[in-house]
Amino acid sequence: MEQIKSELLTMRLPGMAGALQTLRESRRIHELSFTDGLRILVQAERDQRETNRYKRLVKNASFRYQACIEELSFDAARGLDRNQVLSLANGSYIRDAGSILVTGATGCGKSFVASALGHQACRQGFSVMYFGMQHEAGDKMFVDYAGKKLHHVEYGTGEIIECEFFVSVLGQSQYTYAEASPSQRKEDFISSVQKALHYYGGVPKVLVPDNLKSAVSKSGKYDPALNEDFLDMANHYGCGVLPARSRKPRDKSLVENHIRTLYTRVHAELSQVTFFSLEELNGAILRCLEKHKGVPLPERRTRGVPPEGQETL
Repeated sequence: MEQIKSELLTMRLPGMAGALQTLRESRRIHELSFTDGLRILVQAERDQRETNRYKRLVKNASFRYQACIEELSFDAARGLDRNQVLSLANGSYIRDAGSILVTGATGCGKSFVASALGHQACRQGFSVMYFGMQHEAGDKMFVDYAGKKLHHVEYGTGEIIECEFFVSVLGQSQYTYAEASPSQRKEDFISSVQKALHYYGGVPKVLVPDNLKSAVSKSGKYDPALNEDFLDMANHYGCGVLPARSRKPRDKSLVENHIRTLYTRVHAELSQVTFFSLEELNGAILRCLEKHKGVPLPERRTRGVPPEGQETL
């Protein structure tokens, strides 16, 4: 029996090995049929792997609290809707690409609620990244391009000309600017950034671009080499440049979320319209921007005190 257990451990089947040891110690092993015994061993291995995966996901998520849905308090003072929270526990909002914004004053338990929802997602096998987002007014302006392109039609020839979708977001206010651009080349990128600054009517302390060639000549973990022309433009406006770190999604999650949301809204409104110039397309995008400013992002809120703070999950 010890040899079998050793072989199971060698084959990296600790769940089976542990269950076999338990059956042996309880002397039940001789009472079970082969099928029943095998079923117990397989289930034990499955449970062990699910537990290990859950622990790994929780560790990688870096939650602030060890919390679970069952520990949440639904008394009147908290203002949490029990049915609403429990409906989120099945994880359907994740599969539907939804999001949750937990709002409330400092000290009301937002972090605990966010941690509980995150742990629940880990139990369902989802990878979770937990972090708080805090931006000072006028601190950062995030800039990036959408992965999908827009287009207009060349008048006279009927040629379809694809163009990039540039988006910038102010960190604290989440005020957004967007435009169609001929390309991601340095000249077009710098022009788009300048137009964004004029649209906002001010200059942030820091520009945060992605690691595209027009902004970063050579990426690096600690000291990326900036494109000289882009750096000259930033110096002219009196702001710094802090590229998002490669393979660090937290650095650019704000602008990427806005790109996805804004592109969806712009594409839905403009997809049935034909534009015959870049200027005409950008005029329509500008009108969409004005509508976008008054429409909240697609989030699900918990009922509670006014949104004076938030935790992001």
